[in-house]
Amino acid sequence: MMHRCLACRNSMELGESFFKNPYPSYRAMAALAPLQRSAFFGGAWVLARHRDIAALLRDERLSAERGAALVDQFPEEQRTELAEFRRLFSMWMLFYDRPRHTVLRRALATAFTAEALNSLRPIIGRIIAAILDQLRDGEPIDWIRSVAYPLPVRAICAMLGVPSERAAQFLSWSHDIATFFGHATADINRARAAQDALVEITDYFRHRLEDLGNGEDNILRILASCASDGVTPEELASQCAMLLFAGHETTSNLIGNGLAALLRHPAELKRLRFHPDLDRTLSDELLRFDSPVQIASRVARVAFELHGEQIRAGDLVIFLIGAANRDPEVFHEPDQLDISRRPNPHLSFGLGPHLCLGLGLARIEAELLFRELVSRYSSIEMTGGDLVWNQNFGLRGLRELRLIMRRASDRQLGVAV
Repeated sequence: MMHRCLACRNSMELGESFFKNPYPSYRAMAALAPLQRSAFFGGAWVLARHRDIAALLRDERLSAERGAALVDQFPEEQRTELAEFRRLFSMWMLFYDRPRHTVLRRALATAFTAEALNSLRPIIGRIIAAILDQLRDGEPIDWIRSVAYPLPVRAICAMLGVPSERAAQFLSWSHDIATFFGHATADINRARAAQDALVEITDYFRHRLEDLGNGEDNILRILASCASDGVTPEELASQCAMLLFAGHETTSNLIGNGLAALLRHPAELKRLRFHPDLDRTLSDELLRFDSPVQIASRVARVAFELHGEQIRAGDLVIFLIGAANRDPEVFHEPDQLDISRRPNPHLSFGLGPHLCLGLGLARIEAELLFRELVSRYSSIEMTGGDLVWNQNFGLRGLRELRLIMRRASDRQLGVAV
């Protein structure tokens, strides 16, 4: 077992080349053994193959109750300092098992029906138009700062009934949590910033739920009505904080990673331009190709055997989602972007009971945005050299994406990269 542990560690060194392209490292790990114990992850079990991860995401021998893990990696004195983050973070629905998870998910599900999400399309369309209208034709922009960051936070704020002028503050809070959440190593300064942000977000929604006006009609009113179902006000506020974080961070990275992928595959961008109906399969392929969520984890509830190895109760199990999404046993030419790919059983937003509730909202945002892009702009050029990626192992996204975008005319339909 030791040789597997060391090989796993060495194949996962987090240098600049890894963040630029982690997929060769994932492939090397998958080739070693289907199940490995990783020194990089502090001795956790690691799986990289699609069929294993898809099965275990549904396996009730594994528990999602791991919200305390981020804080528990610190020394005792610092764990005490971060107790409020641990308490509030552990209330998020994605860190519950049945039956509590079922109760909380049912409380939120009404707001995420197809009908409810489709009712948001005009609002999201207006947000997209307003953001793109602010860009000056032919002038350099940073796509991440100008579009990928503000669009999802403004969309989720609209859904939650948060005033648009608060969007910048929510974006900052979400970023502080993501910076702590997605890093592989403990950093007390990141943790402190994340705790401050999480307390502020949760307090904001707790007060909003208490002070709802009679005329308001949004997800907050739906959630407030669930308090009588045995869900406490603080739990409801915590779910709002979770929705804001998840709805912003992953979709921002989808928008950034996705456009970068299209620009690096100009034939696919051209296909989208001339076949706009492909926007129905586009978002899933962008999610698969360069997933905003690179890892997921569970804790063994009971001891069981897997691939000839004994997993003990309490062991941490890491799923390499980014590796599963490039598994050649499941995806034909996995390193090729194919925006018409069907079927596309990517695992970027989970599977089973914990399938992300916000997946439909993310798809709508990406669909409407990229449809507007190919309609509005005849030329989108990357500038500034190599892509710069955030040094965040769990949440993959670009730090910046420098572009020059030129508007379309009746006679302009080219694509430049």
